Amino acid sequence: QDQLEARRGGAWPDASVANPDTLIENNFSTFLYNGDGSTRTIANGIDLANKGGLVWLKRRDDAQHHYLYDTERGATKTINSSLANAESTLSTDLTGFASNGFTLGNGDNNTLGDGTRTFVSWTFKKATKFFDVQTFTSQSSGSTKSFNHNLGSTPGMVLLKNLANSDAWLVYHRSVGTDNYLNLNTTGSQQSGSGWITVDSTSVSGIADNVTYNDSPYVAYLFAHETGSDSMIQCGSYTHPDDTSTVSVDLGWEPQWILFKSIGQSSNWYIFDTMRGIITDSNS
Repeated sequence: QDQLEARRGGAWPDASVANPDTLIENNFSTFLYNGDGSTRTIANGIDLANKGGLVWLKRRDDAQHHYLYDTERGATKTINSSLANAESTLSTDLTGFASNGFTLGNGDNNTLGDGTRTFVSWTFKKATKFFDVQTFTSQSSGSTKSFNHNLGSTPGMVLLKNLANSDAWLVYHRSVGTDNYLNLNTTGSQQSGSGWITVDSTSVSGIADNVTYNDSPYVAYLFAHETGSDSMIQCGSYTHPDDTSTVSVDLGWEPQWILFKSIGQSSNWYIFDTMRGIITDSNS
């Protein structure tokens, strides 16, 4: 068990591991960097050029938006998790995907490149039972919207975004079920979807007309939920009884990245990671 935990953290080399995709350090990275006003490569060890995946970027020193880039839509194509805006092109920000990370242009003060700014990047590689990216075009009105995925297991969370319209992000999470959804770009509580989606180990289907645009391009980010001893990711829930009690969530391993949101009331989305620091023994 100690060796398994060390291997997850990248501190225990294991020549017997036949599939590097089973190692979390080859699938996920939190990488902090300072802008330097020039083009550069962020070498985080994740093979995006050959495997594909998502790069999620956020400026740390100011209240700017989140920028998401993925290999299915291609470099320079960005969407903002904090906005309902359609996809846009930023030719001088994230300019390429590499076998060991991604490349940046010189950017500007509000995005990625300026020399006085600080940034965080979260990179998710496409890997079985971990993460997948898919694009699809919604079918016409009255038909069931669906697409296949390569996650290899039933998703625990799916983020959907219309690329052509200013339409809110749709979030399926196993803890709110197929009759409800959340919006990633708002603080609102869960919304009723009237059985708006069905997920299984090969596809996402039953996406309802009332929450999507017809004949529009979409991107989907799919996060697995695995509870085995070698799992790399979990999607769950907990109940906080009051404003003063503490709650313990037992995953069986130490997480590097946590996304959470209150589903019963209006509240912000929060992201914690181990590189910026997770505060312990406090009210956070």
